[in-house]
Order: sequence, then C-alpha cells, then structure tokens
Amino acid sequence: MTAPRWLDMHAAAEYIGLAPDTFRRRVKAGTLPKPSAALGPRLLRWDRAALDAAMTPAAPSRRPLTGAINALTLQGTKATQAPLRR
Repeated sequence: MTAPRWLDMHAAAEYIGLAPDTFRRRVKAGTLPKPSAALGPRLLRWDRAALDAAMTPAAPSRRPLTGAINALTLQGTKATQAPLRR
C-alpha cells in the first residue's frame, strides 16, 4: 500500500522521519513547506510530493558562474569599445 497524498502533521513528520516538534519548527523556519488548505480550511494537510521535493537536495546552481562569465565578457567588450584618448 502506498502512502496517501495528503498527510496530517503527525503523518507528515513520521513520513520524513522527524519528531512532530522538530517538524513544526522546520515548517515555521521555512525549511519545510507549509500545509495546504486544498481539502478545506479546517483540514490542513501536507502534500507528500511537496515534502519529497523539500527533502531532495537541490542541484548546484550554475547561475553564479554564468553571471560571472557575462560580467567578464561585458567588461572586455567595454574595454575594446572605449574611445581612444588623444
């Protein structure tokens, strides 16, 4: 049997292997997703897929390197286009 898609707080904490208090602190800190009211305002639940995504390590970002390369290219372009002083 597979786990249900929507989990209450205790089931969500158990699903990712945390104590309920630790789970609450991580949600409050923003390191874990907040519950959804998709099933109704009185039935706050965590989406199992969102928990999986939050627990999956992110791939290293390549944007800083791209930004540095673009900055160097722009710097070189400006240097070659600078007017000559006489």
